[in-house]
Amino acid sequence: MHLSVTKLGDDGDLLTIEIASDLTIKDLKGVIESESDFGMKAEEMNLYYDGKLLTNENRTLDQANLKDYDLITCRRILSNVPSSAEGGTGMRLSLNPHNPQQLFNELRSNPAVLEQIRRSNPQLVNAVEQNDMNAFMQYIVSRLAPQQMHRPTELDLLDPTIQRRIEEAIK
Repeated sequence: MHLSVTKLGDDGDLLTIEIASDLTIKDLKGVIESESDFGMKAEEMNLYYDGKLLTNENRTLDQANLKDYDLITCRRILSNVPSSAEGGTGMRLSLNPHNPQQLFNELRSNPAVLEQIRRSNPQLVNAVEQNDMNAFMQYIVSRLAPQQMHRPTELDLLDPTIQRRIEEAIK
């Protein structure tokens, strides 16, 4: 099959690749890394099809319902965008506040951000480095619970307010 791949934010760079439909999303990322000049490694990529994130890297292109000449959008998982308003080091995460798993994955994929967080939240960094999503969420809940809820069991992790506070807590 042929797929057209564009990098989010680029004006006009379009890569057309030929790839077997029984290969996985992870394989597709590897092909994009090797054949494009997007300047991204496979593990730094999020791929979108029809506006939706392709989340399961083990699915084949067929299972993801990709067809010949479909358009895939490639976006860097982390962006190193200077932000003078933050007063920090200029590292900023591109986050969906409704998705704690994305936050966890993005932290895992960027050692520089982890080192920055380690100073103020070593427990959080340990959970990420050990790939322990449960410990990660328990830490976040324990930090937010006194501020947000009387009982942590009532914490709705998909609540946008909670997600913003999670993001603020790890900065």
